[in-house]
This record gives sequence, C-alpha cells and structure tokens, in this order.
Amino acid sequence: RYSPREHFFIALQGVPMFGVVDIFFYHGVSHLASGLVALIVSLLIIHNIFLGALFLRLPIRPRVLLGALIGLGGMALVFWREIAAFDAASGATIGIVFALIASLFGSIGTIAAARNQRAGLPVMQTSAIGMIYGAAFTFVIALALGRSIGWDPSLVFLAGFLWMVVPASVIAFVVYVALIGRIGPDRAAYAIVIVPIFALGVSTALEGHTWTAL
Repeated sequence: RYSPREHFFIALQGVPMFGVVDIFFYHGVSHLASGLVALIVSLLIIHNIFLGALFLRLPIRPRVLLGALIGLGGMALVFWREIAAFDAASGATIGIVFALIASLFGSIGTIAAARNQRAGLPVMQTSAIGMIYGAAFTFVIALALGRSIGWDPSLVFLAGFLWMVVPASVIAFVVYVALIGRIGPDRAAYAIVIVPIFALGVSTALEGHTWTAL
C-alpha cells in the first residue's frame, strides 16, 4: 500500500518513462530518420546529469560528462549519413522537436525513479504500477487522437507484441531502474547509447544495412 504522495511520484516515474517517451518517439520517426531520432533521444544522458544535480543534488562529475559526450559523438559518427541528409524544409524539424520532448521526459522519469529508490520504494512494485499509469495515460491519449484500438491475430503481430511487452519493456525497464539505484541516473543513462548500436546490428542481419569506414 502506498500513500497518495507516493503514488504521485510513482506516476511521475511511469507516465513519462512508459507513456510520453514512446508517444513522442514514434511520432518523431514518422517525420525524421530513426537514427537521428535515436541520437537526439540519447541526449537524455546529458539531461540526467543536470536534472540530477538540480533536483537530487547529485554532483556533476566531469568524467561522467566527458563519457556522455564521447558516447554521443560516437553515435553522431554512426548516423552521419542521416545527419548530412537532414533537410529542415522537409518537415523534419517537427521530428526533432518530438525527439527532444521524448528525451526530456525520459530524463524526468529517470530522475523520478532515482528519487523513489532514495525514498525506499521497491523497484519491482514501482515499475509495475508505473507501467499501469503509463499504459493508462497512453490509452487516453490514443482515444483523444482518434486512434482505433485493434488486434491482429497474426504470428508476426503476436511475436512483435510479446517482444515489446516482455524483454523490451518489463525486463529492460526493471533492470534499468535497478541500475539507476546502483550507480545513479547519470551513469545508468549510458545504456541508452547501446540501443541504436544494437538496432543497427539487427538491421545488418535482417535488413541489409551496410557499414562504412566512418
């Protein structure tokens, strides 16, 4: 049982992390190359460092900041072709705004998760309840946008659905929240740099992505 105040902070963790980020990320990739969106969302690393200092009084560690900048620089090299092909006139600016919003709210959820662990709230329970808050928020937004709620019994849909629910959401986020408690929100965010690289590995195997010297 949690108090209304505790539920507020669990919702502050869950709604951004499990609702707002996904909504703006998926809208972002409809306007901008997915690699660029992933790179912009990875600015969450920088947000975590400064929001952690602002709200949790965590120290801004120069080595952590330098590591974040090196990671972002490496990602910029990986996605340089998409950066070079950017055209503001194509409506891609909207995608950048969506990606920046996703990045900021992802950081807010991360800082809330760090705060909740400091307050002694358990990882599993806060993650589960937070996911319920995030799902409810997303459902309301979907209805407000006039989206239809459908279900596809095909194997491809079910496989994708199970992948998104179990490893990509339940396992990944519980582990991420636990990592926040162990090493802090600034260093835990390093994990976000791995995601696009992993995605490119999958793309290489399944979609014929070609790597260049850069």
